[in-house]
Amino acid sequence: MEEEIAESAERLWAEDPNAKERILAIDLSAYDELVTYPTGVDWPHERGKMLFLQTALRLDVPWDMVVRLTVPYFGQTLHPPFVPIIAPILPTSFLPPAFDIARQTVEQWAVAAETAWKAYRAFVTSGFQETRTHLIQSRALREFRRPRRTTGVRGQAKAPIMDEKTAYLWAVLYFFGAQFGKPLTWADLAANEPQLRKFKGSPPDRAKLKRKLAEQVRTNVTSVLRALKLPD
Repeated sequence: MEEEIAESAERLWAEDPNAKERILAIDLSAYDELVTYPTGVDWPHERGKMLFLQTALRLDVPWDMVVRLTVPYFGQTLHPPFVPIIAPILPTSFLPPAFDIARQTVEQWAVAAETAWKAYRAFVTSGFQETRTHLIQSRALREFRRPRRTTGVRGQAKAPIMDEKTAYLWAVLYFFGAQFGKPLTWADLAANEPQLRKFKGSPPDRAKLKRKLAEQVRTNVTSVLRALKLPD
């Protein structure tokens, strides 16, 4: 199987304010339907960089600041989502058994057809899996890493699931706050969480929740920054 990609690069220049609008207009949902990608470019990393930049720009971080502070880590070349160009793998057509009206009832034929379909499906599935496994093991393809659906923090099994958008929002606030000389603590970020603002419990319970959320913030922000090779 051969796969090609159609994509164009974007350049980060502080002197090109129009690049800001072009970056904000990039639709990252193009990645959502993809489960594998050709090697050569770390596409999950490119997606993360683009998401980080879009989040910063939507928070009105000045364009020249965004460029100046991220280029040392992201470089000046960005890769928007690619369009995979590939010929689908089509299996041979399924051929159901003939209906012997002299020797079979319709119900008997249905059982025979179901058995034949299961055997066909198992055969085709095995072939597809073998092809996919070979391409991944030979490093012709890689699998997209999808965000985990847990916080990853020991003792926080009941913590709310942290969505990617919020994690990147926290990461942007933390990163640019530090770069501007106005570092935010994990507790500062956690204080803006709706769960804490709406909490009606006692002060000790509120303090406990705030510590829990602060640890959740720390875990998610650190994960995002390290994945993007940004200082944490």
